[in-house]
Formats: sequence, C-alpha cells, structure tokens
Amino acid sequence: MRISLLCVSFLLALGLSCSSQTGSRQKGILSSKSPSTYSIDELDQLYSPLRRDTFILSVGHDEFRAPIEELFSNEERRARRTQILEYTWSLNKDSLLTVWYLPLQDSLSILGKFSYPRDAVF
Repeated sequence: MRISLLCVSFLLALGLSCSSQTGSRQKGILSSKSPSTYSIDELDQLYSPLRRDTFILSVGHDEFRAPIEELFSNEERRARRTQILEYTWSLNKDSLLTVWYLPLQDSLSILGKFSYPRDAVF
C-alpha cells in the first residue's frame, strides 16, 4: 500500500509539474502561447485534439488513470457512479497532453493533467 501511494504521488507530481513544450496546430512548430485555464475550448484552439473518452470511476484502473482514481474515496470508487471525461491533445509531434475533467452541473472541474511523450506505454 505504501509503495502504491508513493507511485501515485510521484505520478501526480510528475503530471502537475511537467513543463513540456507547447505546440501549435501545425505539428512540430512551437507556439508562444500556453494554456491558462485548461478549458476544452482553450486547448482545442492551442493544440490538435486526438481523443475524447468517458469512463466510470471504479477500482483497479490501469497506471495511467490510477492517479485520478486515488483522488476519490473507496466508497466513491466502489459505487461506480462518477463519470470522468478524459481528453487528449497533441502538443507537438513528440508530446501529448491528457486532461481529466469531472462534470459538475453546468461546468467541468479539472481533476488532473499529464503531458508525456507520444511513444510512452502505460
């Protein structure tokens, strides 16, 4: 359990502290703009959208989604009632950005963000 918490802490710290290069819609060209709000509309304007997924919070997600799972209590995970939005953009030809959102009535709350190499395997 201690090792698991350590891994989750590391992944969250890595995801929140990563400062990768930001790219424009043309792959491989750097943009001087970086996101400020991480809203879907803002990120769609800065980067190329790749994937838009939805999943139900539960127990036992893979290591990519585990840091998001750990933000919730065991009861919330076992209830399997929480919908999470997972959006991924291409920052440039080498890097991706995934942002997780929690729908709350008429808005979205950012749960986490993670930039990583395009060829990363989870």
